[in-house]
Amino acid sequence: SYGIETWKKIEVLGTLINSTYRHHQPQILATLVNEYTEWERPVQHPINTLHETMEALGDGLVVAPVMRTADLYSGSSFLYVFNHHLRVTQSPQKQGCVHGEELLYMFGVPLANSSNKTSFSHNFSKADVRLSKAVMTYWSNFARTGNPNKGQDHSPHHSQKTHKPSTEKWLPYDTVHKRYLLLDSRPS
Repeated sequence: SYGIETWKKIEVLGTLINSTYRHHQPQILATLVNEYTEWERPVQHPINTLHETMEALGDGLVVAPVMRTADLYSGSSFLYVFNHHLRVTQSPQKQGCVHGEELLYMFGVPLANSSNKTSFSHNFSKADVRLSKAVMTYWSNFARTGNPNKGQDHSPHHSQKTHKPSTEKWLPYDTVHKRYLLLDSRPS
């Protein structure tokens, strides 16, 4: 059986709060538990409680520091969210993609795998190949020019009418609009 009980969620979040904040710890804990609980559910299933806890931890330990860093360096930053989940790494209880999963796409594994040049046994889809080309292009353009938009275009998003690549401009992050590029393989 997978998941955690509500008392464990409160214990884990309490530990995070106690190691992060000096004041108002009970109020912060109550706020987090309230915010990261699906109150519409009549019964809190341990799997859902685990996912709620993981979301709270992810937001506190990853998302908030990333957003703070982006705010500090907003004049020259490009922010992205990689939201394409590789099917081979998916467990029945897993939501979203694994941290660092975009590295396979950055290094072109779906491209090499499509010609059987790698030891990866996963069959990558055409969408995986398109996404890998887009990620490699954005990163190489940024490395060459300081701007991911200057150079070649291999956007993963395609027009549903023509099935031809469309240009997805990656706008710089700023503190007002908080823009980011969503990298996934879904058609736009």
